[in-house]
Amino acid sequence: MVFRNIGWALWRQGRIRQTFAISVRTSVALLGVMLACLALGQVRAAIPLLLGVIASALAETDDHWRGRLVTQCLTLCCFAAVTLAVQASFDHPLGLIGVLASAAFLLTLMGALGDRYRTMA
Repeated sequence: MVFRNIGWALWRQGRIRQTFAISVRTSVALLGVMLACLALGQVRAAIPLLLGVIASALAETDDHWRGRLVTQCLTLCCFAAVTLAVQASFDHPLGLIGVLASAAFLLTLMGALGDRYRTMA
């Protein structure tokens, strides 16, 4: 009975409601990407697109739409930079190790800048 009351109190405060809304949006986006890839016959494109949707969902913030847009753009730029660097160094094992180590280090440092960057990192 106590857990039921706590759950109801959290629902009224909006915490569970907001988490539920984010999960529904993410599920719809994942389903849409999967259905589009299946319908277009581009199953190989599904994995990068699904990873992009998951990265976007993880970077979701609670602030104004402009703040969300900035966060999404920065996340996309970081994701694209790391992806392109890995693709460019994929044939060179030592270069790939350097790129992955540098990306991990820089993203960790970026997380130290503040809450917005911590969410992206």
